[in-house]
Amino acid sequence: MKTYSRLTLAFLLLVTISSRVDADSPPEAQRDDKFAVGSALSDPKTLKLDYPKLIEVTAGEGELSTYKKHKGDIESYVEARKSDRGKVFEAMVAYEANQQYAKEKDPARVLVVAAELNDSEAVDHPADNLLWKDKKIQKRYQLKSYKNTRDLIGFVTRPKWVKYYDNEIIVTHPEKLAEVRQQLADQKKPLKPRWQKVEKALKDGRLTDEVKPGLKVPSREEAQKVTDDFLRKMFKRFQAKDGD
Repeated sequence: MKTYSRLTLAFLLLVTISSRVDADSPPEAQRDDKFAVGSALSDPKTLKLDYPKLIEVTAGEGELSTYKKHKGDIESYVEARKSDRGKVFEAMVAYEANQQYAKEKDPARVLVVAAELNDSEAVDHPADNLLWKDKKIQKRYQLKSYKNTRDLIGFVTRPKWVKYYDNEIIVTHPEKLAEVRQQLADQKKPLKPRWQKVEKALKDGRLTDEVKPGLKVPSREEAQKVTDDFLRKMFKRFQAKDGD
């Protein structure tokens, strides 16, 4: 009996360790080159959507099951769907950058991958946003709306993540980037290899808080506020349908 218990414990420990390794590994989704840098895109769907619709197409309408679970409490529903902030952030970044480009009479535009994909296409395309100009994709961005900076640093230091996102510029909120810069400044010299990679990523613009030069992306707090308002809107839509 004791031997069996030990074997069981060893198995459970192995499963736990494997789960942690998987959590730190990049997704195994097949790379989609539809929006490769330099590829042609003549009629972007993103530019045909107004701001509310852009957010909706990017973030989706939500899950009916989540609504049913929290149908008596709108704020409980909002709390359950807070992670939709990442998708809303993508739409916010594109909209604000495009507003600025339009004022400057610059033909460049930022597109949202989710809005450009068809329903039948993979939803886990590596890039989030695209810089589009002269009917071609100029750059690809991976947006990260995280509370901690550990994972941000990992995207430019861990070999698997660096390889997976090798075609993407990592974009995060200004306050998160400031935290990374401060952590870098606190390191002893000479820098360890990990921090040398962070320094290079910042210097090269591989880790940034801009998709349009000179225009900072929204803060995490701003993104969460817009997300919460959007979630309340979706809740009320579910509520209206539920009452039919």
